[in-house]
Amino acid sequence: MAVVTPRKYCYVDFTTTPPVPLFAQTTNAVATAADNQIDHFTVKGQYFEHIQTGANAAIQYITAAAGWTIPCDGTDGDAVEITNGVMATRDLSFTVGTDPAFFVAAGFLVDTIAAQDVYGVGFRKQGSYVDITTPSLAASVYDDKALIYVRDASGDWATTTSIGGSDTTTDITSTACANATYCYLKVLVSAAGVVTYLIGQSLTSFAAAKAAAAAPAGAVAMTVTSAIILTPYFPLVSTGTLCDVDLIEWEVGHQ
Repeated sequence: MAVVTPRKYCYVDFTTTPPVPLFAQTTNAVATAADNQIDHFTVKGQYFEHIQTGANAAIQYITAAAGWTIPCDGTDGDAVEITNGVMATRDLSFTVGTDPAFFVAAGFLVDTIAAQDVYGVGFRKQGSYVDITTPSLAASVYDDKALIYVRDASGDWATTTSIGGSDTTTDITSTACANATYCYLKVLVSAAGVVTYLIGQSLTSFAAAKAAAAAPAGAVAMTVTSAIILTPYFPLVSTGTLCDVDLIEWEVGHQ
């Protein structure tokens, strides 16, 4: 009898549901401003984790016209990382060479580009969280990853690939992110570990950004090592101004 691989999938439209509280992972109490506190929430039956780096005083997601405003305060280097959990046997993860082809996609509105110098989406090796407080750390932490992201307060898009601790970062030729830009990013990994990207932007609507998504020129080719377990993630880092990114959509699954 053929072995059937379970379908792994998560989809949340953050425009159609109000924010839910974050709870500290270790106590299940309501989240507090504590450095490296891992919080969790469940929305529409989907489990998420959210680690806050620095004593992040912006604790809870709040309602915005575009979706949910990601909570990250106005202290330079304070940060968050959003995942669907990082335990390989329990949370949403994928094994290269075992799982069929898979992807992660995120939609969001960047209201003010100067408020944060890291934001984007990708896959990184399953395991404990590591602090990301600067663009250079976004490029260097996690030994195996593929990330498409903004890496400065001017909206410059880049990709970083990492294999076994060797990091390669390159600019992509997409138009820089600007204030009030809707963004759609997608990272795809084939069954053999080959990584490709899509990026779409619009000053008009998220639907327009999603429709405009295309492969960016300049992204470095990467093949993730077989048997590596990957988890989707979204890092965001403050520049010293209250972060201003609204999460619109999150989708992860097999292609």
